[in-house]
Amino acid sequence: MSEASEENEALIRAYHVVFGSPDGQIVLEDMARFCRAAETCFHSDARCHALLEGRREVFLHIQARAKLNQEQVLNLIARRLPRPPSGENE
Repeated sequence: MSEASEENEALIRAYHVVFGSPDGQIVLEDMARFCRAAETCFHSDARCHALLEGRREVFLHIQARAKLNQEQVLNLIARRLPRPPSGENE
């Protein structure tokens, strides 16, 4: 195995350790929301659009390195959806 390949494997293991922990999952949930992992980044202002696309690119990089599939990402987002106050929908 080449040195670059070994470094890449070590990096992927590190992503799994960091984002596979309970605290890492909390961070991923927040990042998925903040980086618009499952929603459009379109904005009529080109500068705002570029900013939002940059955020999303960071999340996609983390997703790829942590080897998260689409279902896992959607589950992260679902856990961060606002919930109605208790007693409101009972």
